[in-house]
Amino acid sequence: MPTRKTAIWKRLGKTIGYQFTQSYVRRFSERHSVDVLLDVDLYMQDYLGKYPSEKGSSSAPFDLAKMIDRGEWPPPPAPPAPPPALMPPVPLGLSPINFSGDSLVDEMPVLIQNLVAHRLQGTEICTDFAIAGALATVAACAGNRLRVSAWGDTYLANDYFLLVGETGTSFKSSVLHRVRQVLSDAADGVIAPDEGSWERLVTHMEDHPGCIWLKDELAGLLGEIKGRDYMRGFREMILTLHNHAGVYRRGVMRHMYAVNNPALTLLTTIQPFVLGEELVTGRHIEAGLLNRFLIVYGKGAPAKWLRIDDGRALGARIVERLRRISDSGVTEVEASHLEDGANEWRGREIEEFGDYGEAVARRASSHAIKLAAIFQAAEQWPKERIDDRWLYVAMGLLGRWFRSAAELLATVHIKQAREIERRDLLRFVERSKNGGRTRAEMGKFMQVSVRQLDDHLDALIERGDLRAWTDDDGSMHWRAAIVP
Repeated sequence: MPTRKTAIWKRLGKTIGYQFTQSYVRRFSERHSVDVLLDVDLYMQDYLGKYPSEKGSSSAPFDLAKMIDRGEWPPPPAPPAPPPALMPPVPLGLSPINFSGDSLVDEMPVLIQNLVAHRLQGTEICTDFAIAGALATVAACAGNRLRVSAWGDTYLANDYFLLVGETGTSFKSSVLHRVRQVLSDAADGVIAPDEGSWERLVTHMEDHPGCIWLKDELAGLLGEIKGRDYMRGFREMILTLHNHAGVYRRGVMRHMYAVNNPALTLLTTIQPFVLGEELVTGRHIEAGLLNRFLIVYGKGAPAKWLRIDDGRALGARIVERLRRISDSGVTEVEASHLEDGANEWRGREIEEFGDYGEAVARRASSHAIKLAAIFQAAEQWPKERIDDRWLYVAMGLLGRWFRSAAELLATVHIKQAREIERRDLLRFVERSKNGGRTRAEMGKFMQVSVRQLDDHLDALIERGDLRAWTDDDGSMHWRAAIVP
């Protein structure tokens, strides 16, 4: 049998595009029987066809094995459509559009598919940024009128989306620009004031309790919260309003404002290294600020997307559909039947997503309910309950985002007191036009003592980020080991 197992793992490695170690194989064998391994080998091709993002992922055998154990693979036939009396269809004026080639997007509501395609066309934006923008757009239009019951509480169709990417290459700001443009045409009053204090935001929300706040570069706000007394209330407000059914009261300049069922959606951006410095801190992790954000990491598409021939007409149909959502009445719907599925990762976040799994996925269940409600609003305004299929799509998207976010945090989290200075020194060396920097140049840039500079250089050389280089004339330079 060991010979047969070896052949199976070798075949799986070729299929997935990942080389499995002996410790990995041993860990899998401790959790799953040989019969499950045989089924994983049998179904892996079909599984990757349905979930292409698992290609090259070490978690693919475990993910498929869990689905097999739960009886979820092979996938059961699609459930019959709900009776018309429960959820009457709403004319969309839109057609499914397989634009991105992303199988998960193809399972999303038609409106989301069209919003994604409309944002991607002619750009180099990554698909996940477009998905986040589409979800934030629908959430803003749904406002506080969609109220979902689960775990004995009420959840609103709002969420916080944080786009993480390098400035100038990820095009994250253009996603905010398009969301603003579309919502300006689709719904009145849903865009909160761009700048200003938390007092200005709560004043706006008294008249528009369901709204979206678009903030380019969150770092500025985090710095103000940390450094200015009058902005410290903003942090507590963001923590509270992620989900706050009922009346939210806040005193501003001797006036008490009351916001009924506030549903604040945030769509904001940040650079990866700033995320590690400003948001991945013990205070923000323990207080729950970090895991209230859905961290969406993107680097930009490898090539420019094609253009849609009737882009203007498609945009007009999207706006019309969003107007119908924004004009819908208050609806209270049931989601208690989704609780078990939404709790799939509870207590196992680190096992599923790595060392930073708990930091990003601790609120996975509430995020799942919120996204399922947003998907439902995008497809057709519900009458009694959220369709099960939208939780399935939400969990697929969250798994993808959580895995990517946990991997990102592992690389950007500043754990050592002087690591920020070393990172700045490395970036200074990398920006050299002639490929290196002298000690004098680095000392002038860093403004530190000779001993501190030596400490930084020794640390960067030891871990392989820098290397010393002696020119033909005997002068010494320091260069980046890997030039970006």
